[in-house]
Amino acid sequence: MINLQTLSLFDDMTPHGYCLLWDPVLIWSHVLADVGIAAAYLSIPAALAIIARRRPDLNPNGILYFFAAFIILCAITHLFGLVTLWVPAYSAEAVSKVMTAIVSVATAVLVWQMLSTILTVPTHAALREANEKLARANAELESRVEARTRQLRCANERLEVVASDAREAERVKTQFLARVSHELRTPLNAVLGFTDLLDLQISGPVNDTQKDYLDSIRTASNQLLQQINDILDLERLIQHGPSFTPEPVAVDRTIADICQMLSTTARDMGIDLLTQVQSASSLCTDERALRMVLTNLMSNAIKYSRRGGTVEVIARAVDDGVEIAIRDQGVGIPADKLADVFEPFFRGHEHDLPSIGGTGLGLTLVKQLVDALGGNIVLDSTLGQGTTVQLTLPEMAPYPQTAA
Repeated sequence: MINLQTLSLFDDMTPHGYCLLWDPVLIWSHVLADVGIAAAYLSIPAALAIIARRRPDLNPNGILYFFAAFIILCAITHLFGLVTLWVPAYSAEAVSKVMTAIVSVATAVLVWQMLSTILTVPTHAALREANEKLARANAELESRVEARTRQLRCANERLEVVASDAREAERVKTQFLARVSHELRTPLNAVLGFTDLLDLQISGPVNDTQKDYLDSIRTASNQLLQQINDILDLERLIQHGPSFTPEPVAVDRTIADICQMLSTTARDMGIDLLTQVQSASSLCTDERALRMVLTNLMSNAIKYSRRGGTVEVIARAVDDGVEIAIRDQGVGIPADKLADVFEPFFRGHEHDLPSIGGTGLGLTLVKQLVDALGGNIVLDSTLGQGTTVQLTLPEMAPYPQTAA
């Protein structure tokens, strides 16, 4: 038998095999066990290294590398156990054990430090339960979305029915207004025509009292005819939108024409109609719409003015347009009603001044037309002192404007 003691680096020491009396069974039992353990220990770090590279989230603070080093050193100690059966390399074995101890302690400290973090990691059962809850929540959400979609679909269908009914009602209303306007205008025109004939005294003389009656009939008929026209104009504007083409308009001439037209009414009421208009003021707008706006505003100013008062019309050129102010010294409008002046059928003095006629549609029509012309209208009034309407129109109205 070869004397393996000659291979020892240490004197006066014997290999571990002497302690086992070189019993083959014991020797080979240790050999096979140490080889198997070392082989297993050396394969585990390889698996840990693969995990650490592919799943960095499972390697916080490099703990898998600490485990790998610890296991490799354990494998080395087992290999030294195998070697020392024949070679008394106990010092080298001691060094490997010291290194194993250092790495083992460091690994243990790191494990204890990370214990709380590791314990907070959900278990597979907890993750499975969370996934099941999430799946149930998703299913419930999908169910709610489907239910909500069905509700919205039903609501949309109901809205379509309502919209269809509204369109049909609007069509019927338009037909009704057209028919009513025709039926009302025909007798009104007859009334006005016969009133003029009676006033001409073709069928005989008419005394002063009868003339007053004829004037009252004519005035009331004209007011009713104007109210019908206002209703139809507003209905047409709302239903079809504005339909006009801008053209050059001299503001001073337009205001002068309207003042001339209203001069008789103003004179009969004892109202002074004053104008301050820059001759250079001009616009590219729809003259008919502008005349309707100014006529309505100036008529209102005269109608609600006190006898002996003044209605003033001021027009001046501003940046990119014209500013027109119509100021009266009339009864004014209560502050709590100013917000409603442009609403259809609103009349601020319907109860306290019932003698002043009107439909309450004039300012509504004015607002619609001013908006269509691209302008702005502001009304300021003080009860008992008068009203000022500030109208601003652009130099060029939106073009083209066509019926909807």
